[in-house]
Amino acid sequence: MQVLIANQSHFSDLIELHQSVFQALHPDASPESGATQGRLRARNEINSGLSLLAYDNAPSLDNNSPAHLLGRCVLHENFTDVIHLSRLYVMPQYRRQGTASALVLSALLLGTMARYRILSLDTIASLQPACNLYRKLHFTELSAQEASIAHLWPNTNMTAESIFFIHDLPATIQARQELTKSLQGFSTSLEPLPARDELRGALRR
Repeated sequence: MQVLIANQSHFSDLIELHQSVFQALHPDASPESGATQGRLRARNEINSGLSLLAYDNAPSLDNNSPAHLLGRCVLHENFTDVIHLSRLYVMPQYRRQGTASALVLSALLLGTMARYRILSLDTIASLQPACNLYRKLHFTELSAQEASIAHLWPNTNMTAESIFFIHDLPATIQARQELTKSLQGFSTSLEPLPARDELRGALRR
C-alpha cells in the first residue's frame, strides 16, 4: 500500500471516489448527477486542505501495473499546533483490509513531521467501526463537557451524536520511530514527504 499527498495528477481518481460517496448517500440520483458532483467535489478538495490517498500500488505513468485508489482522508490546520482529520473514506470493495488504519497512522506521522502537537477528529456514535478504530489507535475521547466547546473549533461539524477524539503527536525521536514502524506493519509507506514549511502551507489552505 502507498499513501500519497494528493495533487492534480490524482484528480480522476478523486472524481471516482466522490462519485462513490455521492451515489451511496443518494441512491436514487442519476449517474450523470453523480459524475457532476464527483468533479465538483474533487476539484474543491484538491484546492483546499491536504488530502492523503491510499493506493494498492504506487501510481505510475504506464499501465503495466495500474494502481487502485483505496481511500482517502483530509487534513486541515485548526490552530498553530493542531490539525484536524476529516472525510475519512474507504471505497466499499477495499474495506476491512487495514486501509483506514494506514490512512490515520499516515496522518499522525505527517502531523508529527510538520511539528504539530495534536491531531483531532470527530465522528458520530453510530459509526462503531470508526470509533473502535480510533480507540484502538490510542485516541482520547473527550468528555461531554470537553466536547461541548468543540463546535468552536474550525473544520468540525458537531451534532448531538458527535464524538470528538484527539491524539497527542509524538514529540520524541523514539516515539516517531515507533509510529513509522506501526505504519510499516500495514506494508504502507508515506513518501515523498515535503519540507515542513510546505506541509504547513498546504494544511492552512
